[in-house]
Amino acid sequence: MQFQPINEQVDNPGKIMFSSMITMDVTAGSQYQVSVTPCRNGTLPECGPPATKMANTTDDVPLAPVEKVGTVAINSMEIQLKWQKPLLDKRRGAIIAYNWTYERVRQGGVAAPSPKVSGRSSQLTLTAVNLTSGSVYSFFISACTSVGCGPSRQTNVTTSEQAPRDSPELTQTQNSATSIAVQWSHLHHNATAGIVVRYLLTYRLVYQSGILQTQAAVVQNVSSSVTSYTITPLLAGCQYTTTFGACTMAGCSSPSTSSLSTDTALPTGKVRQS
Repeated sequence: MQFQPINEQVDNPGKIMFSSMITMDVTAGSQYQVSVTPCRNGTLPECGPPATKMANTTDDVPLAPVEKVGTVAINSMEIQLKWQKPLLDKRRGAIIAYNWTYERVRQGGVAAPSPKVSGRSSQLTLTAVNLTSGSVYSFFISACTSVGCGPSRQTNVTTSEQAPRDSPELTQTQNSATSIAVQWSHLHHNATAGIVVRYLLTYRLVYQSGILQTQAAVVQNVSSSVTSYTITPLLAGCQYTTTFGACTMAGCSSPSTSSLSTDTALPTGKVRQS
């Protein structure tokens, strides 16, 4: 008897019955060519021409996930994924579709899970749209035969960053004749469009003793880990205009603007009495 598989597609033991006497272990979802040659017993056995038959085994659930998942960033809110079928000996039948699911797991550097999005495709690609800039998404893709779907492969994808959509508002908390203390709140992750790496503060003298000034602005980079800052040295009894923006690696937001003032300096020296 000769036994030769052809067009094999998967790897799951099955059975093909040739007669009530012959059963062989085979692979699910495959086609086999089976040849049976009748032979006459004797000192020198004589064999006749073989009888050949094509036999198919039924499909089963794939044993392995899809292979070689790759990503292409179309823009900061759209990602395309491509993959290949499971390994040939793990398919266990014809792959007819792919189930996929994805969800956001982080945004702006913090945990920010979103509702899951699921679907089914007959193609080896998936384009996810309406994503959030500067966020991490987890994709799960599994291959399916007519019987069911196999294990999924997880792929994490980070969308590109943009400049933040909002800027924190400065609040003056204290002032002296030579300094102004300000504070602010970190942006909500929905407004950051990425990870805030610094704040950009500028201040410029506008009025001194009621007289309009034309001094150039001073630019300060402020750490993204703090929510307060003291602007110094300044001039006493003056009005300053400040701008304040949040920055990712992609750029800075349109700044918020505030008007702040220093305290009037107290007189110094001795008072002469008459």
